This record gives sequence, structure tokens and C-alpha cells, in this order.
Amino acid sequence: MIRSFLITLFLFLYVEGFSQNKKVTNIFFRTIGNKVEIFYDLPRNTDTLDVSVYFRKKSNPKMKYRLKWVTGSIGIGTFSGKKLKIVWNFKKEPHYLFTGRGFYYEIEAKKWSLTNY
Repeated sequence: MIRSFLITLFLFLYVEGFSQNKKVTNIFFRTIGNKVEIFYDLPRNTDTLDVSVYFRKKSNPKMKYRLKWVTGSIGIGTFSGKKLKIVWNFKKEPHYLFTGRGFYYEIEAKKWSLTNY
């Protein structure tokens, strides 16, 4: 009885957490001087979101670095629409992380609430 309750509770929490993510699409970027502009689309919504951007490497799938020196449509706010823009000042980040080829950006948009923190 307790075991089935715990399994049900775990599944509920997993599905609830999963359903709170918003689908980010059309991620692309361009480099301008010492900055990278990262663009993305989010469906229309009125939820308060926590938007984060990560630097990833194809050669090291476990590597996931959350970018810190960013401005624009990122952080906690109400974001939706096309070509939302994040500006990343990559010169202020640890340079040894961003070497090589085959990198990409991953953007997460999670529904935000006080229980997230």
C-alpha cells in the first residue's frame, strides 16, 4: 500500500515537473564582436517563466554550462513570441570551456513559482 502510494506520488511529481516546461524552438545565434546574440521562439503564454541558456558540446554530451554573463529575454519574466534575444558577453566567462568545435546552445523555459527555489 505504501509502496504503491510512493510510486504514484513520484509519477505525479515527475509528470507535473515535466508539464511545466515550455517548448523552445528555432534557436540560432550570431557572433558580433565580443558578444553572441542567441535567438529563440516561445509559444504565446502568460506564465511567469525562468529562462536559462546552456553551452553544450557534441563531443562531450555530459558538459552543460549555464551561461552567466547574459542579458535580454532571460531570467524570470513573462516571455513569449518569435526571435526573443539573449546577448551573451562570452569574454567574461571562463575561456577554457569554450574551445573546439561542435558546440550548441540549449535554452530551458520552466514555469516559475516560489516552490522552484
